[in-house]
Amino acid sequence: MKHSVDDILLQFNNKIRLSDFLSKYISLKQKGNEFVACCPFHNEKTPSFSVNDSKSLFYCFGCGAGGNVINFIEKQKNYSFVEALNYICDYLGIKKNDKHLDESFKKRNFYLRMSKIVNEIYFENLLKSQNAQKYLFGRGINLELIKKFKLGLCLKDNSVLEKNLNSKGFTNQDLIDFGLIIKSSKTDNYFHRFQNRITFPISDFRNNIVGFGGRTLINSKIKYINSPENEIFKKNNNLYGFVQNFDDIKKTNSVIITEGYIDVISLNSKGLNYSVATLGTALSETQLNKLWQYVDTPIICFDGDEAGKSAMQKISVKVLKYLKPGKSLKFMSLPNSYDPDTFIQNNSLEEFTNYKNSAINLSDFVWNNILDNQQNTTPEYSALIDEKIKNITKEINNKLISNEYSKYLREKKSNHFWNKRKIQNNKIYVNRSSYLKNKKNMEANEILLLSFLVFETEICLEFIEEIVDLKFNSENLETFRQTLIESLTLDYESNKNSKNFLLKNEVFMCELEKLRKNHYQELTSEKKKLLFRDIITNLKLPRLLEEREKIRNKIVNVKKNSETEKFIKAYEKLTNEIKLIKSKEI
Repeated sequence: MKHSVDDILLQFNNKIRLSDFLSKYISLKQKGNEFVACCPFHNEKTPSFSVNDSKSLFYCFGCGAGGNVINFIEKQKNYSFVEALNYICDYLGIKKNDKHLDESFKKRNFYLRMSKIVNEIYFENLLKSQNAQKYLFGRGINLELIKKFKLGLCLKDNSVLEKNLNSKGFTNQDLIDFGLIIKSSKTDNYFHRFQNRITFPISDFRNNIVGFGGRTLINSKIKYINSPENEIFKKNNNLYGFVQNFDDIKKTNSVIITEGYIDVISLNSKGLNYSVATLGTALSETQLNKLWQYVDTPIICFDGDEAGKSAMQKISVKVLKYLKPGKSLKFMSLPNSYDPDTFIQNNSLEEFTNYKNSAINLSDFVWNNILDNQQNTTPEYSALIDEKIKNITKEINNKLISNEYSKYLREKKSNHFWNKRKIQNNKIYVNRSSYLKNKKNMEANEILLLSFLVFETEICLEFIEEIVDLKFNSENLETFRQTLIESLTLDYESNKNSKNFLLKNEVFMCELEKLRKNHYQELTSEKKKLLFRDIITNLKLPRLLEEREKIRNKIVNVKKNSETEKFIKAYEKLTNEIKLIKSKEI
């Protein structure tokens, strides 16, 4: 006779009270015939979680969670139903190879045993392959990281692996069912799914190997592949690197969610041991809830290309329904040409940290997507924004969060339209309080000019002679000025030094872009020119006045008449230049 779920629950209820079992996870207090506690599945100050031993059931009057011990383990540990059932069997001492276990249990444990053996063989293959190790070393992955993530290699000839598995009772059909080998549709030959690939074992949250990823070592059109889904492997139920980095994730209360295996390992190589990877570009409720157990605000950091940006946008919409009080996401955007691996390998840890610290909140990310870079302020577009806000807040299941999002987004909309209309009505044209009002603030004007050099090249070329004649007080900014002038006046593609310099300073380039958005992006072309002329004035005038004052002192102190005449001419020339500049001031 097979053990059904009901049989297992009956055994559990006969052996232990539900309250005694749950007290291992939560602090219960007796209240009459029942026990109460603050719910472990949502934030609350007043206990609404109730346990009834006579019925062997729990229920939360706050969030509606309820059920039996298996349901509790599912939610508490983010297990699948089968995993939770397996956990209870272990607790009760039911042997995993018990002939009375259901077929699903047998299948699961059969596959887990197979995947463990396969991974050991793959791992040994890698340790014997100089070519595979050379590839990994070239990617910044040393032997320590190979061992930590138990990386492997699937050979082209896997006869040793097949013989090993066959000797332990696994048939080729079992390997096909698990997704390790594929049978040719034209012949009876088999080939291994991961042959000629570096393998990445994928572990579930209980540290069981449930599948593999593979990265090609040859010229294959498909760089990465995963195991097909089966009894034990579901992409949405797992996170690559979670088990290996769990201690640091818990300790730092931080996690960076990436797209790929190499991203996780590469970040580890730089000491960032709190990253995981989705097995695809989606983020499931199970994955999110698991991370939220240890981190309040995980950071999404996908590739900086259009595909990566699109994936993050889709996630920002999808996760809305899962939001809980105090639990959210942040979004970290990398430059276009980078993924986390290439960025951390080609830039400093400090630069990566700067991008991480600049990650924006989910609410702001959602707002930016709503706005979609539109500058339209018509009533029709305003109504469209209202409709988008309404549809987004509908997606949020938690009513409190939905209401807060509605208020927040409508306030953002109100401020946005008010500012845009002010600009369009010429009531203001630039916020000059921090950069232009104080003309002694030379560095601020220098930075603003650099922003123009990056984003307003046509205006800069019109005034190129004046820009060339300038010299910045700040040595670092002066280097930047010269490099940007080179990129304007020379063939940019052939000017490799300029190109590399700008790429190495992506963080500062992003700051220049923020400056543009905040200060002059919305101005008309004419007003941009006026502003630019004002910047030039602020940079030139103090130096000219200082130089004229030096010449005046020389005139007073000079002893030779011939020199006096020379200094007077220079003084008059500077005075005329100063008058000309002042006449052009805004």
